[in-house]
Amino acid sequence: MEVIVDAHVHLGRSYDLRLTAEQLISIMDRNRVHRAVAVPMASGQKHNKHLLNDLRSYSDRLVGLLWINPRVPTMMRSLKDFGLLDEFGGFKLRSESDLFRTDDGRLLKPIFEVARSLQKPVFIHSSGEGSFSEPAAIGRIAAAFPDVTIIMGHMGGGSYGALRVVRRCPNIMLETSGAGDPRVTFEAVRSLGPERVLFGSDLPYFDQREELAKIEALRLPAKQKEMIMGRNAERILKL
Repeated sequence: MEVIVDAHVHLGRSYDLRLTAEQLISIMDRNRVHRAVAVPMASGQKHNKHLLNDLRSYSDRLVGLLWINPRVPTMMRSLKDFGLLDEFGGFKLRSESDLFRTDDGRLLKPIFEVARSLQKPVFIHSSGEGSFSEPAAIGRIAAAFPDVTIIMGHMGGGSYGALRVVRRCPNIMLETSGAGDPRVTFEAVRSLGPERVLFGSDLPYFDQREELAKIEALRLPAKQKEMIMGRNAERILKL
């Protein structure tokens, strides 16, 4: 049986949206998803702490990404001092929420240095709604830290332009959630290789079953789909 890892789900509460760990596990069971990579629903240390509690309760099913606001330097230091960084599988950046440029190397250097020392990936939200995290900006930060694995969320808005950026940066992976045109996903696999594409759903913002169906419908060999739907995430996150 193929291993399915959803590389992008959210846990917690944000405005009128809420997803508990128990609800997530139930959805995963219905969709035969073995593990999920969870991030908080919103920025802030309290959301990271709530996520950490869920990770400890479901350590066999969930791995978490720590949402870091680089404009709050005490966040990283406090977690490091308490030895909590090891409990997360990687880091998340969302510049539209925390108001910084993704290619601000001076601001992001402390985060990327920690990611490099721990050999953990950095997930960067990039859905096309703003210029702060456009694919070109992610390409610049990837070039500045070539030994850090970067996951470009939402395939940079699911654009061919994102593929051109990623082609020049071998340390960037593409996560598929919300990419509306399956032709772009197919081209990403064809031109970059199946080892650089990760299935993600962005649950609860998108439907996990529908996002899975997009990958299942691609005319790709079964082994390539297995890589996209789980094996790549296992490798990157050392699951």
